[in-house]
Amino acid sequence: MLLMSLSWDWDVDAFYSRRCADVATASEVELASYQYDNPSLQKVLLKLLKGRPAFTLKVYLGAEMSEGAVPRYQKARVKELWQAGAQVFLCRGPA
Repeated sequence: MLLMSLSWDWDVDAFYSRRCADVATASEVELASYQYDNPSLQKVLLKLLKGRPAFTLKVYLGAEMSEGAVPRYQKARVKELWQAGAQVFLCRGPA
């Protein structure tokens, strides 16, 4: 299983290139992030969800980001992952 936290990295392109390479060979991914909006990672995850029945994806996202307009494509991308078979969890911290 590959556990990923999409935390900040100063070289964003290199960070996502490494994550895409990691994901491409995984059979199970758990992704946790405050927000999600990367087209390269989206493409890899969708390819795996649609092409390998044994691949599982769990996505944990900050609920606050699902309620606003930022990031721009998050809602559509997350919905697309969910429709392809991913489990999606919207998370809140302690009140």
